Amino acid sequence: MEKKYALTTITKEYAGVTLYRILALRDIPDVVKAGTLGGWVESEKNLSQEGSCWIFDNAMVFNDARVIEDAQVYNESIVCEHALIRGASNIMDKAEIRGHVVVREYAYAVNKKTYKVKTSSKGVAV
Repeated sequence: MEKKYALTTITKEYAGVTLYRILALRDIPDVVKAGTLGGWVESEKNLSQEGSCWIFDNAMVFNDARVIEDAQVYNESIVCEHALIRGASNIMDKAEIRGHVVVREYAYAVNKKTYKVKTSSKGVAV
């Protein structure tokens, strides 16, 4: 499988975590062109190399959080702790997704709200 993105040497610190800016290595049809800088991740475990998932702008994904399949995270959103963003979900504006939560299918989280589930329940949809 050809990698779709790489971590750059551009870094920033947030909440005591070093985050790396991502760079598209190839076109992701209808999403991003090769050479485009994306958002921020702690490591490659945070964004799948498969599907059309992407992190845009100044959005940040870190800790054990993951973005997979065709999900997208935009603007200044934060996805962290154990959150899983999947399907065709969109996290945008300044939304914060944290805790043990799954955002799936065609769900949208927007604005300056924080969505958090403290229990370790699985399959919870926001």
